[in-house]
Amino acid sequence: MAYTKPLTKLSRKDVAIAGGKGASLGELVRAGVSVPNGFVILANSFDTFIAESGLKQKIRIQLNKVDKDKAHTVERASKRIQSMLLRAKMPQEIAEVIMKDFSTLGAKYVAVRSSATAEDSSLAAWAGQLDTYLNTTEKILLEYVQKCWASLFTQRAIFYRFEKGLEKRNISVAVVVQEMIESEKAGIAFSVHPVTQDKNQILIEAGYGLGEPIVSGLITPNAYVVSKKDKKIIDITVHKQAKALYGKRGGGNKWVALGGKVEKQVLSKRDILKLAEIIKRIEKHYKTPQDIEWAFANGEFYITQSRAITTLLQNTANVVKSGYSHVLASKRIILSLLAMETWKKSEEISYKLGYKDMQNKPLFFHENGKEYRVYYENDYFVYMNNKSHISDVIKLNKFSKIFLKSNRELEKLIIKKHSIKPADIIEKIIEIFALIDYFFFIRSEENLVLFTNKERDKIIKLRSYSEKIIHNAYIFILGQANDIMHTTNKSMDGFKEKVYLADYIIKRDLMIVFGGDIRKIKEVIKKAKKIAVAKYFAYYNSRVYLNDKAINIVEKHAGLKNKDLFLHSFEKAGNVLYGNTAVVGYAQGHVVVIKNWQDIYKVNEAADDIMLVCSDLTPEMSYGLNMDKVRGMIVETGSTLCHAAIVAREHNKPTAISVAGLSDSIQDGMSLKLDAQKVFSKIYYT
Repeated sequence: MAYTKPLTKLSRKDVAIAGGKGASLGELVRAGVSVPNGFVILANSFDTFIAESGLKQKIRIQLNKVDKDKAHTVERASKRIQSMLLRAKMPQEIAEVIMKDFSTLGAKYVAVRSSATAEDSSLAAWAGQLDTYLNTTEKILLEYVQKCWASLFTQRAIFYRFEKGLEKRNISVAVVVQEMIESEKAGIAFSVHPVTQDKNQILIEAGYGLGEPIVSGLITPNAYVVSKKDKKIIDITVHKQAKALYGKRGGGNKWVALGGKVEKQVLSKRDILKLAEIIKRIEKHYKTPQDIEWAFANGEFYITQSRAITTLLQNTANVVKSGYSHVLASKRIILSLLAMETWKKSEEISYKLGYKDMQNKPLFFHENGKEYRVYYENDYFVYMNNKSHISDVIKLNKFSKIFLKSNRELEKLIIKKHSIKPADIIEKIIEIFALIDYFFFIRSEENLVLFTNKERDKIIKLRSYSEKIIHNAYIFILGQANDIMHTTNKSMDGFKEKVYLADYIIKRDLMIVFGGDIRKIKEVIKKAKKIAVAKYFAYYNSRVYLNDKAINIVEKHAGLKNKDLFLHSFEKAGNVLYGNTAVVGYAQGHVVVIKNWQDIYKVNEAADDIMLVCSDLTPEMSYGLNMDKVRGMIVETGSTLCHAAIVAREHNKPTAISVAGLSDSIQDGMSLKLDAQKVFSKIYYT
C-alpha cells in the first residue's frame, strides 16, 4: 500500500486520497505552474493510523455527544479526541516512508499542511479550519504530521463539520509536505473580484514576509486590482506594514520590524502584471474562478495553493440582485429636482455620441436636511467602469472637444442673461449631461492611472470647469424662478423664505413659473412645498415619490433592509468611521466586541441584531459563532481576502474591514449602522 505520493504524480482527480489542497497542487504542477517541490502523505496513512490505534469507534462516540449549539460539548469532544490522536504512536511503516520522502526533497525546512478529503469542494470550503506548520525541521516533522491529523478535530473543525452537515460523512485528512519557500513577499489573489463580482478584475493582496498574517487578518496588505482584458493595473492601494513574519533559524517563525519598508509598495507594477498572468492562466486551466495563495522569492513567484472560490454570488443579495448601488452623495444645488430630471433625460441622447451602448436609469434619494444620494444600476456601473473605451485616447480627445464646446456655449448663454430663454439653458445642460458620466468614470482614481499626466490634467480640468459652469447655470435659472415663486407665495401663506422652492420643480413647472400665469404658478408652488416639507423624497423614472413611497422605491431597487438607514443622526463630528468593504450591504444593531475566542459567548448569549466588532477574526475566534444573530461585521485589520472576509461572504453579512480607530471608538452596547458600498464603507455609531 502506498502511503505517500509526490505532487508530480497527483491531479485534481485525486481529492479522495490527497485532499483538496494536495490534489490541486498536483494539478498545478501538471499544468506547468511553479509550485514548491513536495509530496503528500495520503489519507490512507491517517486511516491506517486510526485503525491500528483502535481509535475509530472512540472518536465516533465523542462526536455523537456533540451539540453544535452548546460550545462546551464541542470543546470537550475536541480535547478528548485530539489527546487520543497525539498520544497514539504512528505506525513504523508510515513513519519510515515519510522520512524517506523528506530526504529526497533536499530541504532544510518544509511546510506541513493539512488537506481534508472533503476540502475545497463546492459544498464546503475547509479553508482555515485545519492546521499548517511552517519552517518545520526534520527533527519535528513526524510530530507535526500527527498534529495535522489531530487538527481534523480542533474545536473549529468539529463545529464546521456539524455546521455543514458533514458529521455523518467519513472525512479523512492527507498532509502536504513541501520545500519551504523563504518568501520575501507573499499574499492571496482572487481571479474574480470578490466584492464587485467583476469577472474582468483580478484582486491581488501582498505583504512582506510570509503570507499567513494576511490570511489570518493580522496585517492589512497592499491591494492591487488588474483588468484581465486590458492587462492593465486599475488600482493600487498601499497600506503601512510595520512588521512581517519570517522563518527563524532552527525552525518556527518570528515577527520582524520592517523599518524603512513600512510605507513602500510591496510589488512593483511589473511584478503585479506578471502575477496577474499566472492567475489568469490558473483560472483558465480550472475553468472556474480561483482563490490563490502565492509566495515570491529570488525573483520568482510560487503558487502554494489554488482552490475554487466558494463564496462568489453569495454577497450580492443586498445589492446586485436588487439592481442598484449608491455611487454619489452631495448637498450641492446641482442635485435639485430639475438637475435630477436633466440627468435622466440626458440618457436619451447619449447614444448619439457613441461612447456607450447601455442606458442608465439613475435613482435619486433625499432625506430632508441631509445629503442627496444617487444610485446607479449595477450592470451599468460595471459596464462604464470597465469598458475598454475608457482608456481610448482617441475617444478622450473626441469627447473632450464636444464636452468643452457644449460648456462654452452654456457659459455664453448665461452671460446673455435677459436675452435668453431658460429652456435653451436646460437643453444645453442636457447635452453636457449626456457626456458627464464619461468624465465621471474616467476621473475616478482607478481609471486615471490609465492615462498620461497630461491626459489626466485635461480630464480633471474639464470636469472641474464643467461643474462650475453647470452650477452657475442652475443658480441663474433657479434663482430667478425662486424669486418669482416666493414673491407669489407671500400672497398665499407666508411659507418660510429660507426654503429654496425652486429646488423642487421640474422643467415643465419651471416654464409655468416663467410664463407669468399667477394661478398656475400657485399650483406649482403647492407641489413644490409638498416635496420641500417631505421627510424623504425620491426621483426615479421621471416620477417623484414622497415619504414611505420614497423609502419603498429605494428599498425595492437598492435592496435596503432598514427603512431608517438614511436617518444619519449619528453623523456628527467624530462619530463616523471609514473602512474598506468585504461584503456589500446595509446593517444596523448593537455592538458586541470580541477580542479572542473566549469572548464568543458574548455573541451567543446576546439578543439578536448584533453588530460584531473585532480587531481581527482568526479561525479560532470564528468557530462556534452564532452568525444568525449577527447583522454585520466591522474588523479593524485584515483585507478583502482574509479569513474574516471569507466568513462574512459565506454567511452573507455586510462587512467593513481595515477600519482605522475602531478599537479606540467602539465599545460594547453602542448603536451602530454600517453602509458598506462597493469599495468603501461608512460606520455610524453612538
